[in-house]
Amino acid sequence: MDDAGKIHLPSLLLQVFLCGHQWFLHGFVMLSAALFAYKNVVLEVLLKERLAGHLILLAFYAILENTRLYQSSKGNKTKLRAPLVFAIALAAPALVCHSFLLQLQPNVLDLERVINSVALALVGIEVLLGILTLLWLFKKSTISI
Repeated sequence: MDDAGKIHLPSLLLQVFLCGHQWFLHGFVMLSAALFAYKNVVLEVLLKERLAGHLILLAFYAILENTRLYQSSKGNKTKLRAPLVFAIALAAPALVCHSFLLQLQPNVLDLERVINSVALALVGIEVLLGILTLLWLFKKSTISI
């Protein structure tokens, strides 16, 4: 039987999560930058050197996450394995960035805990769905390895 008309559920769910995560990413970066400024001005817990380091980390994270989301979406839409593998590999540095922003920085606000926890959950779900999509692509492949 031909699979041409069938929708693969993990692939569809992955695309939905990727689209939502793209919007979440923009809000996350803006809110995190605003919270860094708030902690620097109002709470006075970040030194200027630390603030610069945090903002550089945030910029690195935004570039990394945009690349990961693009590659994952590209691999999912075109049913190519290489972009999906690359996106799954890029999830590790993204998880490290969230771990730092969640636990290792001084004076973590409750709002930061919430948005970083949501971001960690999104990345984890996307990795799981990406792996399921990869397994489906390997199963569907007619090329024997």
